[in-house]
Parts: sequence; structure tokens; C-alpha cells
Amino acid sequence: MPLLAQATHFLVTAALCGDDFDSLPVLDADTRIAEFGGDTQGYDEVAEMVLFEGDAMLRSLRNASAAGSAALAAALHEVANNCAMVGGQRCALLTRAVEIKLRKRLRIDVVPAIRAIEFELTLMLQKLSRRKPLRLP
Repeated sequence: MPLLAQATHFLVTAALCGDDFDSLPVLDADTRIAEFGGDTQGYDEVAEMVLFEGDAMLRSLRNASAAGSAALAAALHEVANNCAMVGGQRCALLTRAVEIKLRKRLRIDVVPAIRAIEFELTLMLQKLSRRKPLRLP
């Protein structure tokens, strides 16, 4: 990521989520597996679904941005839920923060916020794709 983009990303995430945003894990699969009652296979099935939907989530953010705040809020809600299901803490937190601002009709510069979400979503999907799922015999 170019230096200017990094600086913008930091400013956007700090403004929306606080200074501790960068201390959150991009992906915390172990915590989610524990919340699944230790069901690694169940987590892996959800992770596969989220990975399958990754490109569609990115497209929906881009398309909804042009369609208006109601469509964008709905797309953000779906992205945040998918991220939260697999332990994508940073993406889920950032996406929820933007969704809440839109739904409450609070002032927000949507373009850099969506770029930050796209970046965090891409990072999470990359980490998720590198995770070695446990396959039971």
C-alpha cells in the first residue's frame, strides 16, 4: 500500500474505530472456533462460504456505494456479518462503524471509508484463504 494510502487508511480507521484499531487481529479464527464450541469443521464450512462470497462482497460494496446510503448500509451489514462470523474483527468493527453512521444519517466521507473496508476485507480474505482447515477423516 503506498504511503499516502497508508496514512489515509490510518486516519479513517482511527476516526471511525479509535486508536486501538490496529491492535485488533485481522483474523482471529481460534476465538471463533472456541465460540463454535470447538467445532473446527463447522467453522471451516462457514469460512469456505465466506471465501466463496469474497468477490461478491467486494462488488456489492462498490455497486452499493453508487446506489445510495440505504443500499450501501445493507451491503455493509452483510459484509460485517460475514466478517464477524469468521473472526475478522477489524473488518467487522470498521464496517459496522460506517453502517451505523449511514443509518443514523451522520456525516461521513464514504469514499475513503469504503476503500478502508475494501482493504480490510481483502486482508481478512487473504488470511482466511491461507488458513489450513482441519479436515476430519
